[in-house]
Amino acid sequence: MDNKAQHFPVPTRTEQEDFLIRLYFGSGTDYLSLCIRRAYLDFSRTLRIGNQPNPYALAGSELNKIFVDLKNNSDIASKESFDNWHETTYNKLRSLYEQHGYSIFYVGQAQKWINMSLKYIFTIGDERLPGYSHLYQFAHVPLDSIILKQLQASYSPPKLSTENWSRLKEYREYLGFQQWIRDTFSDSAPLAVEFHLWLNSNVESA
Repeated sequence: MDNKAQHFPVPTRTEQEDFLIRLYFGSGTDYLSLCIRRAYLDFSRTLRIGNQPNPYALAGSELNKIFVDLKNNSDIASKESFDNWHETTYNKLRSLYEQHGYSIFYVGQAQKWINMSLKYIFTIGDERLPGYSHLYQFAHVPLDSIILKQLQASYSPPKLSTENWSRLKEYREYLGFQQWIRDTFSDSAPLAVEFHLWLNSNVESA
């Protein structure tokens, strides 16, 4: 029997990143599905129970298809075309949930799912999940209690019609807030603003 100890090399930077990704997103190499599933968990506690035992299953695969199509959609080349895509995606999600017993699927819930999915896609990076980097400049800020608190502390944002971000109902109001972010931080990509505000916050719960 060979008792020679096996040699384990020092992990590469890529292997260390793979470890962090697996730790947060779960195992597997279908990074798009991992991003969408993780983003669902970021808002799912706000869902009121419908008549389905697995709320993710109602729309998870459809959202996956939407994001696959997004990568190949050459028509999205401006903030206006991205906004149109975003609203269409929200309407699809809302319709799916309302068809299965949810009295309402709020704009606040949908935007968190869509926007966090994109944020995770960009965070995982173009090497592992290519084809989305050109959308970074157009992407929306995920609205939640952490970001709203950070904005309110220093920038006097518009007051939302609800104190709970997940219960925001009107898409026009939501889009108006995103436009305020674009106007206020006109020299920055909105997600870059969100990134730094979030890092500088005392994170407890979104």
